[in-house]
Amino acid sequence: MNFIVSKNQKKIRTILTSICISITILSTISGFAADEETPLNFDLSWSRFRGNDSLRLIEFYLSIPIDKLTFVPDENNFKLGFNITLQASIDDSIYIQRTIKHPFSSATDKIEDENKRLLAVETLFLKPGSYEMRTEVTDLYGDSKKAVTFPVTIDPIEVQSLDLSDIQLATLIQRDTVRTQFYKNGYKVLPNVSNVFGEMLPALFYYSEIYNFAYNSPTDTARYLVTRRITNAENEVVKEFPAKLKNKPGSSAVELGRINIISIPSGSYVFEVEVQDLATNKIVKESEKFFVYRQKDYLAQADSTQKTQADISPEIFPDTRYTIMTDKEIDAEFESTKYISTKDERNTFKKLDLTGKRQFLIEFWAKRDPNVNTKKNEFRDLYLSRVKYANEQFKGFRDGWKTDRGRILLIYGEPDEIDRSPFSSETKPYQIWKYYSLQGGVEFIFVDKRNFGDLELVHSTARGELSDYNWQRWISTSN
Repeated sequence: MNFIVSKNQKKIRTILTSICISITILSTISGFAADEETPLNFDLSWSRFRGNDSLRLIEFYLSIPIDKLTFVPDENNFKLGFNITLQASIDDSIYIQRTIKHPFSSATDKIEDENKRLLAVETLFLKPGSYEMRTEVTDLYGDSKKAVTFPVTIDPIEVQSLDLSDIQLATLIQRDTVRTQFYKNGYKVLPNVSNVFGEMLPALFYYSEIYNFAYNSPTDTARYLVTRRITNAENEVVKEFPAKLKNKPGSSAVELGRINIISIPSGSYVFEVEVQDLATNKIVKESEKFFVYRQKDYLAQADSTQKTQADISPEIFPDTRYTIMTDKEIDAEFESTKYISTKDERNTFKKLDLTGKRQFLIEFWAKRDPNVNTKKNEFRDLYLSRVKYANEQFKGFRDGWKTDRGRILLIYGEPDEIDRSPFSSETKPYQIWKYYSLQGGVEFIFVDKRNFGDLELVHSTARGELSDYNWQRWISTSN
């Protein structure tokens, strides 16, 4: 991936980011200049937070490919690393400059996976103004390096009025007490430097900070609203989540969460957070551009004349697909349909020989095809893709689709949002799946009751599902 600089267009007026994806991802940015091309490319993004009443804290996130760094023998291991130099200038004069060394070690000098990258987070405190930023990365034990320059604008700091930081997109956010470079306000926040999500990153994590609530005393119980939405390149709303009513913890708060983007097709999007202080009715909002990329979305658009008969026959000719499947594979596919098949269908299937089972499956899916005018059976493809996802994500002592989470996924589809709570001294791991458009809005609560990694359904507000309004007792470690 080429060097990427991604930031909110409203605040960084001179940077225009676009994405062009065709199996590989290419990004073009206006408003920054790179030194002469060298082998050491890297990704870079940044976010602005409140430092104090006069300075902003700027966090720079860097991702450096390991295979571009020099490995040097060091006793029984190999050492590698890089230096990062941050320089902020105003009117051709250097305002601040610092260099940070990042050493690492490796058990081998061969990194076969070109996608393996090292992450770094660095900070600068800047006063309001317009800066020319220069970021340089140099190989600690080699000659390769890369430097880029780009403009950054620091807006005047709101001291009294409601204010919201930039939105940092992340690959993972979880509670933590270890103060590493990724630590922020009791959380470990792993940055997604490229802002690209998709097959390997089906969930978008985000982090932001809210400042200057109207908060008079520790007993003040006033509340605020948080609304989140995702829009596409045409400014159409793709997902909008119900406003969350929250209690103010003080004059400031952290706003973070996880958004499921499994159902969002490849393309360019904007994630927006809006905060309203109900004591003053003041509203602030911030947005961040991100991208969804799945190779299959673009392969599907490829010229069909470039595909071989073997490539397309499983989709166009289901008879061929089932002809080459073994008895075990046929049984496994039909078994996974237990949540949508009828009792009569299951009894009939058991009595058939292999040839009969193959023909039965063809007719089984054909009856559920939502559009017979297309060559694909969209229902079958979606259902079996969810089976595959469940097997990959919920695997354990049994197939993932057979677990409680697998069942809910196959019956109701992907949730709009998942609240995850990891193990703590007081609670067992549990998850809350939220469906906003199902039956007017429902939730499913799963708890790792036996500490085996298998989260079981303990309560749901959906009709016909297990209901236990005292479900909190299951999450206590004392049980």
